[in-house]
Amino acid sequence: MITGPEPSGIAGSGHVITARGERCFFCGEATEDPAVMWSGATGEIFLHPPCFPELMIRGSRDLLELEHRSGGRLAWRPDERNQGAAPS
Repeated sequence: MITGPEPSGIAGSGHVITARGERCFFCGEATEDPAVMWSGATGEIFLHPPCFPELMIRGSRDLLELEHRSGGRLAWRPDERNQGAAPS
């Protein structure tokens, strides 16, 4: 989600989400709007727009390393209908 002075894109919520007073999950510096905000099971993380692709690149690299070490593909979830076959 993109933070800022306008209501969020959540249908009908009217909530305004701001990054002011938060810290960037990636670099640790203070954030301002606009920023990227993600919600998870334990809270929210905020990212500066330039930090977002840096985090994604590192996350993708880590995923490839996990796949290499495990010998399996982790970027998809097996589906009971295709008994674990990779998506085409």
